Amino acid sequence: MGIPAAVDAVPYKLLVYEPGGFFLEHQDSEKLPGMFGTLLVGLPCAHSGGEIRIDPGNGDHRVFDFSLNDARDFPALAFFADRKHEILPVTDGYRVVLVFNLVYAAGQTPESIDDDALVQELAQTMADLAGSSEPVTLALDHQYTNTNFSTAQLKGNDGVRVDALRRAAKRAGVEIRVGLIEESESAQWENGYQYGQDYDSRYRRGRSRYDDDDDLGPSSPTTFHEVELGESYDGSFHMSNWLPEDGADLGQVFLDPEKIATGPNYKEDEPIDWSVEGYQGNWGMTAQYTYRYAGVMLWHPANTDSVLEKLPLEGQLSWLGTYAAEARQHPADDARQRRVQGLLERIRQQLDRLDQYGPYRLQPVVDALALRGPSTVQLGMDDWSLWEPVFVNSFQFFPTDTWERLLPVFGDERISQVVERVGSEPWGRWSQPSPKRLNALLEVIAHQRREARKAAVMAQEWLQRVPDYLTVHLPKGDADATLLVNLLTAARPSVPEGDWTERVGQHVLRHLNRSTYLHDVLGAVLLNQLPPSSLYDLLHQTTVHKLRERTAARPQPYSDLSRPLPEGMTAPEGPYEGLMRFLMHPEQRVYRFVKAEAERTRMEHYVDRHQLDLDAKTIRKGRPYTLQLTKNDQSYHRAVAQFERDRELLGWLETPGRKN
Repeated sequence: MGIPAAVDAVPYKLLVYEPGGFFLEHQDSEKLPGMFGTLLVGLPCAHSGGEIRIDPGNGDHRVFDFSLNDARDFPALAFFADRKHEILPVTDGYRVVLVFNLVYAAGQTPESIDDDALVQELAQTMADLAGSSEPVTLALDHQYTNTNFSTAQLKGNDGVRVDALRRAAKRAGVEIRVGLIEESESAQWENGYQYGQDYDSRYRRGRSRYDDDDDLGPSSPTTFHEVELGESYDGSFHMSNWLPEDGADLGQVFLDPEKIATGPNYKEDEPIDWSVEGYQGNWGMTAQYTYRYAGVMLWHPANTDSVLEKLPLEGQLSWLGTYAAEARQHPADDARQRRVQGLLERIRQQLDRLDQYGPYRLQPVVDALALRGPSTVQLGMDDWSLWEPVFVNSFQFFPTDTWERLLPVFGDERISQVVERVGSEPWGRWSQPSPKRLNALLEVIAHQRREARKAAVMAQEWLQRVPDYLTVHLPKGDADATLLVNLLTAARPSVPEGDWTERVGQHVLRHLNRSTYLHDVLGAVLLNQLPPSSLYDLLHQTTVHKLRERTAARPQPYSDLSRPLPEGMTAPEGPYEGLMRFLMHPEQRVYRFVKAEAERTRMEHYVDRHQLDLDAKTIRKGRPYTLQLTKNDQSYHRAVAQFERDRELLGWLETPGRKN
């Protein structure tokens, strides 16, 4: 299999196929870290049939028959996990097979093959890259999942080629990155009608609209080769998931498919992921598929600036981190400092143009701005007016200690201006509330109150504004566990004077009657036993009082067959008024709904959505079929379970020093 490394065979399962047993074509999932293939070992059990049919990747299937071996033999077969394979029907006897997962042995890495002459030739060829501003991208032979892609898990020739290319790049002084080339597409599914998927809510081709629940044939194709593709709707072609040992991450780099060097078997095997679906509302039958091959990107260092210009923001940030680390190690190297400053300015311009900020990891920006070298020592004084909007609008994506680290660069007054603006004008460019923004502000407030005397005074002023922020910008009381923890942390060692505690408490206790909020948010935070504060005491006391009310009486079973209406409904009404009258009837147990399939489905969804005390069953007799709804005691059992959960939480909160 071309694997120059130690391999372990990990036992997985024992399979027994009786006459008629088979397995349709499929791929084995990668079940363990480092898994790259499957090993089958046939046990000596006489049988006929049960051949293994494998697609090696080029559509030319190969068949292996364990039944041809003598009953005393142990035939074995190994193949890569991404290979499609099937087990044909057993015609006689029993086919018994041990299955092992093939994984790279712990602590082992593939050994280098003696290909020094080839490496030297490659290095000479790579020297020509200096004349091209475009990187060279090569597609390798095998596909991989995102989770099981690493140097140690490269399959077959992929590992040999990557090793040779890396060694050659090092000799030639060329930049190299190894990642995944991903091509995804959505297209028309031309032959979907053959699988019974050519229908919408009004009709099915060639069938009466009332012929529901009949067999419409196979639900979907078993291989991608059976799918006939039409016009393409949408697609993407990019490279990402870069292996870390080569250097800075490049982010998601979009590619031109015409400029990728591929081998003869590229895309000859099936996509690593694909699916098909019938009509969905306003669009027709579609097929989605994804190829994900290992790939290599190469370019000469003289062209790095050209490459950086085309990288996405996350790639430039990764590269900035590498540049900043090099500059920190060589503080007197003016050229390195200027290189950091140039890339930093390019990143600032991108951040300044963004209307909304994604969850970018902005630590490299802080690392670069905090450098003290010949080119950056005056950076804060010269560029403050340009950087301030970036700090304000992307406030929540900077590390909490950002402001302390940048004090020597920009000065205490300017850093205070940033936090002042965030606290008084919380939206920046945004039009929607931002819990992340408030959480970041609270974290900074807590940090400033702990670390600096002058900043602590300002932090107290910022904290005073939090109740107004909550009231105006989070009017629905949408507090999550992170926000509660940050509020409680920022409130120590003392809260602002006046009604600060009451106003914040009123906001975060707004949804106290919701069981999920009471337990999963408020209760979970209180059980963390955070240091005491007036806000913590208020939340704890109010929660305990509410739990005592909820556990004052245990729920009792129903005395007759009447059941609760949907929440908020006091009398039978709405689209299913007859069903509502049935729910309230003290003696009727069964309700029969005789309608077409679409209306029955809507009724079932209504029952599920409102958690009504009804079991649904379709009676497949006559036309149309009948949806039979039978009363049960689900709401009573839910109430008992909730009662026990409330009582358990109350016990935890009332026990001094106890923690979940």
